[in-house]
Amino acid sequence: MERSHSPASRRGTRPRPEFYLAVGQAYDVYAMAFWDSGLVILVVDDTSVPRWQPIELFEITDHRLPADWEFDIGGPSNMLKAIWGYSTMIHDPDHHDSLSELEPVALDVFWSEVGRRRANESASD
Repeated sequence: MERSHSPASRRGTRPRPEFYLAVGQAYDVYAMAFWDSGLVILVVDDTSVPRWQPIELFEITDHRLPADWEFDIGGPSNMLKAIWGYSTMIHDPDHHDSLSELEPVALDVFWSEVGRRRANESASD
């Protein structure tokens, strides 16, 4: 996969966003959030980092939601309108932003959640 590092060449233009995802690759979804700007999903990208990605980049192949996901809505002045995911994502108001900033404590919680989920999937096989 090629990464595009194209700086803005004209005034008023922005560089194109980079997505570390492979076409045709399946990605597990660990949370979803609905923002003013649209729906995003949390996946581990091809750099092995959890990142929020626009839903438009994906084709949904499994329409089920994990049984242990929880849900919450944002406040009236919040750009985050709704969020689905593992318990810490819902109950810790700082976890979403901390994970987006790749803070070590948030990453530890995330990878613990990934391990728990994989163990549950293995036990049900």
